[in-house]
Amino acid sequence: MRPLDTGQKNYERLQGVFDQLNREGIISIDYAGFDISEGHEEVGVVFKFMKENDLLRNGYCFYHQQDIERCMDSENRTLFLAFHSLNGDEEIALKVGKRIVDLLNQARFEVEWTGSLNQRIRIQNFY
Repeated sequence: MRPLDTGQKNYERLQGVFDQLNREGIISIDYAGFDISEGHEEVGVVFKFMKENDLLRNGYCFYHQQDIERCMDSENRTLFLAFHSLNGDEEIALKVGKRIVDLLNQARFEVEWTGSLNQRIRIQNFY
């Protein structure tokens, strides 16, 4: 399988995970801006809209352009996912992280995460 085919199939599987996370109340955005700061801004915009429409959410997950560029490096191939709670609650944030990892594992991704809020979730060999 060519790398582009692998990347496309992995992207489609990741979209399935993100769709499920969104159904479960975890805002999940692919390609959320250029960097982590812009990703957080995009989450804020979505959260504001959801809150105004009484669509409560308890966490978020995203990756951004720099993450995509990094994972396309043939020596890296790792996609990083940012996540947390929407209200800063660390207990909720840990539950969000665990749920993301559970779904990624179910989708048969090679996942690394120490369980720390100080480390983003990593999908190895994504591209």
